[in-house]
Amino acid sequence: MVRVSAWCAAAVMTLAGGSMTMAQLEASLQEGVKVEADRPVNGGAETQTVNVNGAMLPLTFAEQRDNGDTLYRLIPGDHPHRDKVGAMEFVITPRVRVELAQGVAPAVLSRGYGAGFDNLRVYNGRRFVTFVAATGADAIAMADQMRADARLLHADLLVRGQRQPMGGGDPIPTQFGDRQITATDFPFQWHLFNDGFFENAVAGNDIDIAPAWNAGFFGLGQTVLVVDDGIQTDHPDLAPNFSINGSFDSFFETPNPVHKVFGEGHGTACAGLIAAKDEGRGTGGVAPDATLTAYRVDFDNSTAEEFEAAHTFAQAINGITSNSYGVSGPDVQTVVAQLPVSELSAFEDGIANGRGGLGTIYVKAGGNDRGFTIEGEEFARDDASYDGFANLRYTISVAASDTRGIFSSFSEPGGVHIVNAPSSSFPIDEGDPMNPDDDMPIFQQGIVTADVESIVAGPGDIPGSITTGSFGGTSASCPIVSGVVALMLEANPNLTWRDVQWILAETADQTDPGDAGWTQVRDASVFDADRPVFYNNNYGFGRVNAGNAVRLAEVWNNVPVEIEETYDTNIRNPVPIPGPAPGPFGPIERPVTFTFDVDDSEIDEVQHVEFLLDLTHARTGELRITLTSPDGVEHLIRSRDTDFGSGYRYTFTAVKYLGNDIDGLWTLRVIDEEVNPGNPDNPNGFITDATLNFYGIESRPLNADCNEDGLEDANQIALLEEFTDCDNDG
Repeated sequence: MVRVSAWCAAAVMTLAGGSMTMAQLEASLQEGVKVEADRPVNGGAETQTVNVNGAMLPLTFAEQRDNGDTLYRLIPGDHPHRDKVGAMEFVITPRVRVELAQGVAPAVLSRGYGAGFDNLRVYNGRRFVTFVAATGADAIAMADQMRADARLLHADLLVRGQRQPMGGGDPIPTQFGDRQITATDFPFQWHLFNDGFFENAVAGNDIDIAPAWNAGFFGLGQTVLVVDDGIQTDHPDLAPNFSINGSFDSFFETPNPVHKVFGEGHGTACAGLIAAKDEGRGTGGVAPDATLTAYRVDFDNSTAEEFEAAHTFAQAINGITSNSYGVSGPDVQTVVAQLPVSELSAFEDGIANGRGGLGTIYVKAGGNDRGFTIEGEEFARDDASYDGFANLRYTISVAASDTRGIFSSFSEPGGVHIVNAPSSSFPIDEGDPMNPDDDMPIFQQGIVTADVESIVAGPGDIPGSITTGSFGGTSASCPIVSGVVALMLEANPNLTWRDVQWILAETADQTDPGDAGWTQVRDASVFDADRPVFYNNNYGFGRVNAGNAVRLAEVWNNVPVEIEETYDTNIRNPVPIPGPAPGPFGPIERPVTFTFDVDDSEIDEVQHVEFLLDLTHARTGELRITLTSPDGVEHLIRSRDTDFGSGYRYTFTAVKYLGNDIDGLWTLRVIDEEVNPGNPDNPNGFITDATLNFYGIESRPLNADCNEDGLEDANQIALLEEFTDCDNDG
């Protein structure tokens, strides 16, 4: 006989002194008693029917291995050519992967089943843990018992070598150049490699990290400041890259930005996506060799002063700032979220003086207040253009998309987004193809990243867990792009803030091409002369492509000095904003129209277009605003049903016109969507100023042409053509 754990027994086990009833077995489980079994484990040809994750298979014991794996062979007894088919091999590991019921602590189960546990993860609120038996044979018996345990929702055997990606393709690579990725949760980080494994996921909807890593770029020498609720500075994934030099706690005014309030942890998740070290336990970041710093704010008590200071904090150290937060409180969807002048000045200082004059790179979450649709009508909708930070031309605003490449259900649209990046999602709008009955939301897989390490084991707790699989929002998308920027700056540290934005836009991937919001804004991209440039308020220029961004950064020649041109309407008397007029088939909109005739501009390629509006209105949320270029490309600021503001003086930004000539007639329209409740002929408000600002360059210098064939090497990279290595850097 051999000694095996109590959970290896069936309902009644034969013992040396008699039999054990189910009640006795349950009692032994609570005590963790070891009992003896007559079943052969290390030898013999015992055949048994085994539940291999739902498939009932007749398996014959073949071999017990020293690492605990147990080899079985499946001999299909009813196969007409059994003698020719041979036996399929199943290597059953000692590990059983289970889902815990709500409130169940794994430590209690560990004592009951006499098994250790590890690999604790949370995905969209669902908690999973792996229990470890002595052998694969023991795991089979333990799994059978666990399937009848109400404290566990699922129990699956882990069969070595049987997991294949859904959607086909090769296994996720872990070797990149000379570097081996060993982070245990790396295979689940679909934003880096989406192999279609998760439910509803579409393979390939990721950030295409492999070319950047294969080229040897991991963010070395770049420092990213995480402006958030702090980070767990001793987290196993973050500690190797964390630096207290360049960090600060603005509330307690200390250099240590560690979480100090129960429930904080958002910053740790963001930091993990940027630069978690890709070895050992847990996850890997987009830029696993970058340095992490943190600026802790107390979100409940901070004012604009703390954030203002963050924008310029330790400029000589922090070249990139990652900002996964947004407007909250009474400003959400209620009024325009203006930046205080002092905070705007701080941004301007960072642009002028950060990174030795090249400009601090500000990356910002695009916002989670998209709203929802009921019976075709939208409610609580917002637009990222009303967020003073996301709307700033100095900012890389980031939208979110899910495992399918479709914009996330919460992600705000807006003509300020440069790119989108992966995040979670669930369909709440009518007509989502994944939710045809419009009934229960179908959650898309969240982002797998670092989590604040649990220490105390309580109901629902997973002590020792350092990873979460349910992180989401544009809070997740933002740090992913921050990590990509770190890779770009390692490849070319001389890029200015304007170059970084330009490169991200030129190399982004168009996702969800069937979405009606896509507009072609240019015939050819700088990166690929055969690929037109598109823009969509839901997606920006497309999903960030790390590989292409780094490849273009390597050969990029910086854009020349910026040119600014302003065109004013010189309004002398306030212009009334009329509501719709009654019509035979419904209200007829009456837009207020301003035209700007741009002729012989010094700007050959525009980068940012701003338009200032100074207006009063009974309810500014009723206003829809459009700007149309000479080529007919429209920039939309949608109305907001919950915006009850009475006016603003605000400068909106449009990024979609990147690289275009500005000569011609520009048209700005302000449309009131609601009829004046008193008298339709009476205006609901007045416009006192409308101004158009252009920022661009005289002409963009050609990027490197090392082989002197008249083609920019950037395009040759895109076409996978070889070119001469001018600087001999490989």
